[in-house]
Amino acid sequence: NESRDDYYKLVMGNSMVSPAAAIVGPLDAVPAYVCELDATSAKNRPLSGLLVSMLRKLQNQPFCAGGKVHFGHLRATAVCKPTVFNEDIFSHTEQYYAQGSVDLNDRAGFIFGFVADFNNLPEGTPAADLRRVLYPGSSGESGSGATRVCIHFHIVILKKEFAHVSYAELQPEMFDDIEHLDCNSLVHAMKLEVFPIAQMQPHVPTISDVLPPFSHLNPDGSWGMKSVIAVDPHKLVATVVTDSAI
Repeated sequence: NESRDDYYKLVMGNSMVSPAAAIVGPLDAVPAYVCELDATSAKNRPLSGLLVSMLRKLQNQPFCAGGKVHFGHLRATAVCKPTVFNEDIFSHTEQYYAQGSVDLNDRAGFIFGFVADFNNLPEGTPAADLRRVLYPGSSGESGSGATRVCIHFHIVILKKEFAHVSYAELQPEMFDDIEHLDCNSLVHAMKLEVFPIAQMQPHVPTISDVLPPFSHLNPDGSWGMKSVIAVDPHKLVATVVTDSAI
């Protein structure tokens, strides 16, 4: 909303309005594995290439991943217009990406996102539901950075003086920005938790087993749950579509 004083500024609070959110749950979900690379192993390679290598090791099983990455060169951006007008945002970049991009060297942040190769999906993979979070152009800034594999990641960029902090130590004042990550950004080091996606369910009646209880997400206290991606029956990755999301 361009009329607001906080338009395109980083805001924080206990709740916010969003058309969608992707989360990992339950709170004690255990990743299938942890991918950790130091500077010697990462060699300033593009994140997209590292993610594709991870996908191949999983025999093309789609996955979501999250964790801390130190970038030698970081590129990112964010849309500045609501994506509710049924438009191709990459055909209208002058409207949706009017605020320009982030281009930084030697910066760290926490990332989360999804990876899939729609041309090489294992049998039984719910391609249509995966496309809720993965779409052509999602791998790069303003639609750039395209790869054969579909990648979609967001990043919380840390202020430079807080590059050393762990996830458990995070405080709001340490955040510099939140952006859509260009996955051609160059990785200096990283540690990612990886959750393979086995199946998706079109609807579940409650999210109480996935999220901790929150007192007022929507005015009526409900969540607009649309789909759940199951890592296994006890570990869920939920794609939530709601009028109010944490």
